[in-house]
Amino acid sequence: MVKIDHERLAEHGRPWTIVLSGPPLGDGFVRAEESSLDRCLQVSLTRLRAKAKGEWSWLTEFLR
Repeated sequence: MVKIDHERLAEHGRPWTIVLSGPPLGDGFVRAEESSLDRCLQVSLTRLRAKAKGEWSWLTEFLR
């Protein structure tokens, strides 16, 4: 799920939220809240790569 919260945007907060879940994460999930979509994607992909025990090692192609 990717969400932009217009209320937090108006308050100069972190309007972007990404939540990732599914079988590779078991009962867990990855969540990131950031001020830009690019940063939110970077944080969530970094967390996904760390949490998924090697299944997502190819994500380094997208991480800066």
